[in-house]
This record gives sequence, structure tokens and C-alpha cells, in this order.
Amino acid sequence: MTFSKPEIPAGRVVLFTVILASIFALSTLYRESLYQKSHDVIKQLQSEHDPDGGYITFFKHLSEMTEDVAYLLVVLMASAFCSRERFCYYMVAMQFASWSKIVLKMVQSEPRPNWVWSDLSALGCATSFGSPSGHSTRSANTCFLLILDFFFASG
Repeated sequence: MTFSKPEIPAGRVVLFTVILASIFALSTLYRESLYQKSHDVIKQLQSEHDPDGGYITFFKHLSEMTEDVAYLLVVLMASAFCSRERFCYYMVAMQFASWSKIVLKMVQSEPRPNWVWSDLSALGCATSFGSPSGHSTRSANTCFLLILDFFFASG
């Protein structure tokens, strides 16, 4: 079975770029209310659950499994099933995503909620800036790589 490369009209690319740029530009309008709402949600979650309980422990372990080292180990294990070129491509893409996350965190310098509000506990919170999320960056990178592989794989 062979797949043909889809034709992507230039108009769609421009439209997508304009929409994405608009979302980033308008983020200043909703950022403060969204940040306040996240405070309320975090406070509610922290008041309902014991910090040493199973719920918090589960999410702490889940978060640790999606850190950079675990992510790298998954790709290393997958390397046995892909070509050397594809493995190098994955490694370069992962390192670029990690580097861009670090640079964006430094540029945005968005504080974590427990830095802003003293009524929140850190619960093992990272010491780096909060946005963009490392988990979100890795997830988006993985989806992007899968889309590129599926639609634009080399011969």
C-alpha cells in the first residue's frame, strides 16, 4: 500500500499561521483570568487531597515518567525498530524541542503558581519557570513527528 503526499494549499497555511499568531497576540487579554482560575483549581485540589496520599503520589510518579530522561529512554528503546536515519531524525527533533522549551521558558519568565500565591504548596514543583509546559512540549513534538512520519515519510 502506498500513500501519496497530500497537497496543502498555501491559503490554508497562511490561515493557520494567522490564527496561531492571533491566539498568541490575544493571550494577554485572557492570561490573568486564566491564571486566577488555575489558582482556584489548584487550591481546591490541594485542599481535597492529602499530599502524602495515593492520588498525589500517582500523579507525581506519572509526571516523573514523562520527564526528559524517561522520554529519551522510550525513543532509545524504539530505535531497535527504526532505521539509523530515522533514529537520528528523532533525536535531533527531541533535542530541538527540549532546547526550544528552555529558551521559551527563559523568554516568557512566567512564574509558577506557588511562586505567586503563598497559599499554595509546592508539592515537589520544579524550580524552573512554568511556561511552556515541558509535558506539553514533548507531547506536541511527538504528535508533530508522527504526523510528519505518516504524511511525509522519506522513501
